[in-house]
Amino acid sequence: MATMQRVSLSPKKLLLTEVLTGGRYDARKLAALLDWNLDDVAHYLGRDLSTVSRHSTSIKYQDALAAMAVVVKEILDLLGSDIDMVRAWFRTPIHALEASPKELIVEGQFARVEALVSEYESSLAF
Repeated sequence: MATMQRVSLSPKKLLLTEVLTGGRYDARKLAALLDWNLDDVAHYLGRDLSTVSRHSTSIKYQDALAAMAVVVKEILDLLGSDIDMVRAWFRTPIHALEASPKELIVEGQFARVEALVSEYESSLAF
């Protein structure tokens, strides 16, 4: 599991240093960054835990992991690069979603979380 420390890197650098392995997104590292179990990320990917555990950087997962990395980066941007706050945001139930973002992502409803993050960003642009 990831340590619960404050990270002072920019959101982009944080993602590049913390979730990439050999130029590919790594499911294991993304889980560690968010303080999730690898099983949670495996559910998001629609794959068996043992498969994701053995092949955490598979090319098959790259589009889904990249989409998740974008959402993580956007939340990092919104929350001032505070990884502890990002972890809390993913775990906290949000009234508009009727669940926590993590719950929805694990249940296969990533698009709802992605849409909410887009709304956050567009409302801050005004």
